[in-house]
Amino acid sequence: MQTPLLEALDEHAAMLQAASHLFVGFSGGRDSHCLLHALVTSARRLALPDITAIHINHGLHVDADAWTQHCRDVAQDLDVELIVEHVAVSSDASLEAQARTARYSAFERYLCRDSLLLLAHHLDDQVETVLFRLIRGAGASGLSGIPQARSLGMGALFRPLLGVSRTDIEDYAATFSLGSVDDPSNADTSLDRNFLRHRVLPMIAERWPGYRSGIARTSHIMAALDQSLLDPWYECSLGTLSLDIDQVESESLHTQIRSKLRALSLQSPAHDALKEFCRQCVEAGNDKVPTLDMASYALVCWRLRVQLIPTNGVKCQPEEVSVGESIDRPWGRLTWTQSNPGLPEGSRARLRQAELGEKIKFPGRPRRALRDCMQEAGIAPYWRSCVPILCKGDEVVAVPAMGCTDQVQHIFNGNSEGLVPVWRAPKICIGN
Repeated sequence: MQTPLLEALDEHAAMLQAASHLFVGFSGGRDSHCLLHALVTSARRLALPDITAIHINHGLHVDADAWTQHCRDVAQDLDVELIVEHVAVSSDASLEAQARTARYSAFERYLCRDSLLLLAHHLDDQVETVLFRLIRGAGASGLSGIPQARSLGMGALFRPLLGVSRTDIEDYAATFSLGSVDDPSNADTSLDRNFLRHRVLPMIAERWPGYRSGIARTSHIMAALDQSLLDPWYECSLGTLSLDIDQVESESLHTQIRSKLRALSLQSPAHDALKEFCRQCVEAGNDKVPTLDMASYALVCWRLRVQLIPTNGVKCQPEEVSVGESIDRPWGRLTWTQSNPGLPEGSRARLRQAELGEKIKFPGRPRRALRDCMQEAGIAPYWRSCVPILCKGDEVVAVPAMGCTDQVQHIFNGNSEGLVPVWRAPKICIGN
């Protein structure tokens, strides 16, 4: 039997299967009970990692211990390990914020390397959050709502049900006769969030029944806008994802790399391996090239710039090309741009990789080692064997990122204006 909850877990099956361990934040309420039940149900056919529920007892309600016992009973019925953590929260004006901080601190202590903590926030929670923040005058970051994923300790937090409505969860609970605890404070409309949920949103739903999808779409747009403004990664001139690390601390670099890999659905390195790589990057001189190899990609650092590149870059293989004709190869993409001097459009040239110890002369410059010219042009050591060199006969006539050599005017009978090659590095395979 498929339900929206099970379908949501199926949609994220690859991420769940890649985790070292699955933890579920289990309050004993309906939402977290349904998430835990659905996860256990899915585990039978998706071959998921071990599942552990974590219940936080804040001790703030007279029935707190009864709620804990309910969670023990549910975990026993589902044959799931349960961790119960008691936290102390003082009773002042910031009670809710204190409880949240204590709760997440407890979660973080149990997360192991590459594990996931699943929380049961759903579509209606997202809608309420966005509207509440809009009323309070939030910007793009606030209006992006509840993030579906973020790093937490040695693992990550993930909310697989953000696209599932409260009604779908209620139906799931009724279908499987799932009991739950009920915190009476959730009905207190003197609290702003509850007033919005119980008084305002029902009126909106009466007039605009499809309001949830529209607000959720706005949150996605705001999240994308916020990410574009805040994401420090960019494409360098060679088309490679890059991150400048000047004045970046090792811990911050670790977080930025892991967040980017998660956003690209790439497997993260082991925690200690990435930590050591970040340390080397921060401490490396300009002549060092710290490298961390993974199955489908590598992280490398040169001249205070970290780049995300394919593992084992493919060297350019010899072939004939027509100037002006774009081509895609395993070693990258070759396009053309106008330049003076340049190669005549439609003329023929041969591509090959640079040869060891090869020297070359560009207009107005002395004859120098091609390796030194590439270094001066900012082409990192790990790309130099991939750069396609253009030749006419035995003479090099052009090199991407550096232009035409002195040989161009002689070989092409004095013609000067034309095209020069532009090389873009090969892409990593995103999503493996």
